[in-house]
Amino acid sequence: MATEFINNIGLALESEIAAAGPYAPALQAYIHRAVPRLSSGMQTAPEAAEAVLEALTADRPAFRIQTSEWARDFTGTKLTDLDGSAVLAVTHSWIA
Repeated sequence: MATEFINNIGLALESEIAAAGPYAPALQAYIHRAVPRLSSGMQTAPEAAEAVLEALTADRPAFRIQTSEWARDFTGTKLTDLDGSAVLAVTHSWIA
C-alpha cells in the first residue's frame, strides 16, 4: 500500500544496509525493488479503505478480503501452491 510509512519510520537505509553484514546484498536488492513501488503503482489508503468499508457494510461479508487485484492474485497463488514453489517464483524476484 502506498503510504508515508517508509518516509516516517526514521530509517537510514544506507546505515541499515551497511549493518546487514552478509545479508547486505539481499537487503539492498529488496530495497531497490520495494522502495520505488512504494511511491508508484501501489494501492492507495483510500482504495483499501473503500474495500474495508464495503466489507463492513455488506449483509454477508466474505470471511477474508483482499483489497486489491494483486492481493487477490497472490492469495490465489498461495492457496493453490502445495509445495511453495509458485510463491517462491513470485517472491524470489523481490530479493534477487
